[in-house]
Amino acid sequence: MSDHLDKGLAIQLGEVHWAALHQISRVISVVGDELAQIWADEAVTIAAGDGMLTADGQPRTTGGIFFYLARQRLDADQRCQVFPNAAELRRLQQERTRQGLPAGLQPQRRSVPSVPAGPILPPFRWSEKAGIYQELQNAKGKVQSVKISLMGRPGRVVEKQDLVITMMTQMDAPKAFPKGVPAPPTTPTVYMVYIAAKQWQKVAKAIQNEQDSLIVEGFAAFDPGLEGMAVFATNVTTKVLQQQKRSG
Repeated sequence: MSDHLDKGLAIQLGEVHWAALHQISRVISVVGDELAQIWADEAVTIAAGDGMLTADGQPRTTGGIFFYLARQRLDADQRCQVFPNAAELRRLQQERTRQGLPAGLQPQRRSVPSVPAGPILPPFRWSEKAGIYQELQNAKGKVQSVKISLMGRPGRVVEKQDLVITMMTQMDAPKAFPKGVPAPPTTPTVYMVYIAAKQWQKVAKAIQNEQDSLIVEGFAAFDPGLEGMAVFATNVTTKVLQQQKRSG
């Protein structure tokens, strides 16, 4: 495989077969390096905890958890790009056989660190969060940097001098989180996105394609007047532009 990140994720996830490596490479090409790495780290964390079961009650491998998270979070078009059907898999296998390519990476032995037993702690209940907030209020840490990444369709656009403003709403939270992390509230989160006009000009034409998705990275802060998040963009692209850049 040509991309070092592909191999790194494959080793991290314990995947060595060519078909899994092919899918990992496709995930990276569709969602980008950063998001793919976040999902891989999340899969490792889940596997190290209670793990995750398949529909028939069998434990998933770390790679299986990664692919499950990907299936849950990709849209229908992206899933078709990442997960080939049986006919395509056969075609790819025949092509690899014709070229004499190996079946995959050599398995790597990895030691599993032992986790010392600790005291049994009470589970977290969302209804108790106010008390925990009070407990931590006078002992807060300090954030050195904040980075948020949004991917989706922008709403109506308002243009100001050197600035473009749009609003986006997150309706559905991810389906799976590491053990112990509570599910987020079901209330939709509103994001007011502030984008430099020069950056918007680079994506304005591409985002007219309704099948494309806007990708925004930047700083986030709570806006009391909005009762939501304000996102101040530092980098803006789209899914299609990102894919074209990778393939070009």
